[in-house]
Formats: sequence, C-alpha cells, structure tokens
Amino acid sequence: MKPANDQSAFPWIVAHRGAMDEAPENTRSAIDAALTYGIDGIELDVQMTRDSRLVLFHDHDMQKISGRRESIGECDYQDLRRLDWGAWHSEAFRGEGLPSLERTVDSYAHKTRLLIEIKSFEEDRRAGRSLELTARVVDLLDDRVAQADQDNILILSFDPAVLSYARRRAQRQWRLVLNTHPLSNPLEDAELAEHLFAYSASIAHLETTATNRWREAGKRVMTWTCNRPEDVDRALDIGCDVIMTDRPGWIVEYLKAGTSDR
Repeated sequence: MKPANDQSAFPWIVAHRGAMDEAPENTRSAIDAALTYGIDGIELDVQMTRDSRLVLFHDHDMQKISGRRESIGECDYQDLRRLDWGAWHSEAFRGEGLPSLERTVDSYAHKTRLLIEIKSFEEDRRAGRSLELTARVVDLLDDRVAQADQDNILILSFDPAVLSYARRRAQRQWRLVLNTHPLSNPLEDAELAEHLFAYSASIAHLETTATNRWREAGKRVMTWTCNRPEDVDRALDIGCDVIMTDRPGWIVEYLKAGTSDR
C-alpha cells in the first residue's frame, strides 16, 4: 500500500464499498478483505437511522437485507442491529453485523483513506434529514479523527448542498468531492467549487471536456466503477487520479501485469 500521506502517488486504487465482489458491501468483512490487497482507500456510504445513529449502507431500502421496503431512516439502530447483514451475499457471511460510522472511523482512519459518501435521497432533502445527517457526520469526524489522519478522510456526495453545508459546519477543512455527471452544467456554487478537492463521475460517462475543465480548475478527477480491463485502461488513458473498483484483488493483479505494457 502506498503511504496514506503520499499525495504524489496517484492514481489511488479505491475499493468501492470495500471488496464487494468477495464480501457483503459496506461491512467490516468487505473492508478487511480489500485492505489485504494493498489498495489506497475504501469508499463507503453513510445513512442515518430514525434515532440519528450513523451506519454504513448504500441502498434506498433494505429489500435485500430484510425483504422489506423500509429505509434506514425508518428504523431504529437497535432494531437494525438484530438483522443479518451478510447472509444476502452468501452463507459464508451469515451473522455479519451492521457497521456504524463511528466504529469504522475509529478502526480504519489511521490505516487507510476513507471516502465517505453522504447519501442524500429526495425525501430526506425535503425533510431536512440530509443536512442533519451531514452535521452528524462532520461533527463525528471533527471529534474522532486524529489531526495526523485528517488527509485520509474525503467526504463525497451527489448533493452540492450537502457538501456546502459540510464545509460551513466543519471545524476542519475536510476534502470534499462532488459526484456528478460530466455532461451536467458546471457547479453554480462558485464558493463550493473553489473548495472541492475533486470531481467524480462514472467511467461510463466520463469524457475529456469535463475532465479538462476540472483539471484547469485545479481539481482531481475520480471515477467509478472500474471492474473490466477496458474500464481500467480508459481511466488510465484519461489520467484519472482515483480509480474505484468492486474488485480490488483483480485490479491490483491487472495493473501489475500491465505495468510493462504502458
């Protein structure tokens, strides 16, 4: 693994929701599996329970976990902890627990980069829960991340209002990343744009005009989800600074094998 404070060692290879090809996404097992490959960071998704606890989960509802259409925000933390968060993936992970953001930060922020995506669903934006979630995330980071590990933390969101509020709320200057579609209009919030560390877009939609514009503004370029040779090759040809993948073990071997050819 490249040293976490080595900012020159791009591109970073980041495990998308952990090693989700091998283990249930956004779980401790997926994080631990990904870190065995010497990658540069872990991308994670954070949501807030009905009683305001921060947990790792991606989906809009828990259909694959419980068979029900409830969202994380409709359930209390202790009720969620009683569910099995691994059996949906395979029997090998039956009994997997629900990770909290607090415990994840305590366990991993000193070991690797954590790219924390704040989920902002439309109903949560309308109810003000997206900003409440954002406040709780940045307060936790301000309180629990050691100063020496600050650069290991990146805050991601598709919602510019989340990132803008995170910047104003936080006591420290966390690295902010806007997930976007390259063909969308340039970010209208000039103040937020100035403070972004990077823009991130799907490899399927990434195009040169946008990446050139981002680089001219002094921003890094990130892409997801590179799971095939053609995806990785395109990300490298574009010069992406961060390449996210569901298959960290595979991509490490692919890059090693291809080093002499590039």
